[in-house]
Amino acid sequence: MCLVPLILTFKPIAKEANMSNGTSRFGFSGFKCLEDYDTTTHAVVEGTIQDGGAVFGLAFIRNKAFADTDIPFVISTVSDEKGQSLWTFKKEDFEGVGLLAKAGESIVIALCGGGKSGAVERVIPLSQLVGGKRLDLRAVIALKRAAAAFLEKKAVFSDTEKKLIDIDAARTREAEELLWAEENEARAADRAERIKMIRARPDIVVYAADGKKFSGTPVTEKEWMSLNKGAYAVIVDSIGAGGKVQGVREWFRVVKEGSRNPKKDGARPVMAQRPESAKALATKPVRTSLVDTKKGAFEVKLFASTDDIRRAATAGLNSGTYVAVNAGDGDEVEVYTLHDGKMKSMGKHILLA
Repeated sequence: MCLVPLILTFKPIAKEANMSNGTSRFGFSGFKCLEDYDTTTHAVVEGTIQDGGAVFGLAFIRNKAFADTDIPFVISTVSDEKGQSLWTFKKEDFEGVGLLAKAGESIVIALCGGGKSGAVERVIPLSQLVGGKRLDLRAVIALKRAAAAFLEKKAVFSDTEKKLIDIDAARTREAEELLWAEENEARAADRAERIKMIRARPDIVVYAADGKKFSGTPVTEKEWMSLNKGAYAVIVDSIGAGGKVQGVREWFRVVKEGSRNPKKDGARPVMAQRPESAKALATKPVRTSLVDTKKGAFEVKLFASTDDIRRAATAGLNSGTYVAVNAGDGDEVEVYTLHDGKMKSMGKHILLA
């Protein structure tokens, strides 16, 4: 589309001469239409808009040949509220058109390449026309992107702008990589500390269904892989404040082969207390026998192990009872007597029966 801007001379805004009835063929949020008329070649819309605390007079034109199309009105001139010219499209010496656009909180003139899909190549904030602070390149880039989004067009950047975009992108990547490294280091330190605390937990004692006793480090299902190779583990439901364990479930030995994930070896279900059936078996003697000592002949209760003797004593076996670990008749064994749940040696004696 080729448009030759009209050179329009604004009346001072305060006069508002020949005002239209408020309707306009050009619509833009905040734009107040003052005149809407046709010349022999163009449709013309004049009005005001406020931006950055200042009021601007704007003139838009569109070739009458495009009256029944969606070709937009293009901006021709900008004046201050006294009617003094601030900007004209003709002086830009730009091959394309100027469109009014919203860019964030600013209103800008977007200079776009020719054609309906022409990209936004430059932006001129209205505030700059009345001595506004000069914008740095990053602000210009941001305005250009915002204007392009508003107009649903692409943005084209100069070589200098592209260099800055690349520099900022590289800095952003570097900052993100540094942050990632710091966070990764912090996560690794936290994990190492958690592993150290897990491995430092005191072992707990658990029991299989047959009463056999096991011990290992209490860990949850998510924690056991943190244990060292060869460690014994007890899977629990949870570990509360002060290391209080809730719900023991499984005992096993941790095995690791090279770089492979650790595995459970010899896993078996366990419980926190010895089963009552196992307790009863453990507190009963295997058999009874007889020893003849200098103090006389005495009946001796024979148990499978010294652990079973201790458990029997804890379970309430009468004080003064003679006990020993089971052996064959004629074998010499260490005989103990129980006193207040404790074992006291009575020396070695031969089992007679």
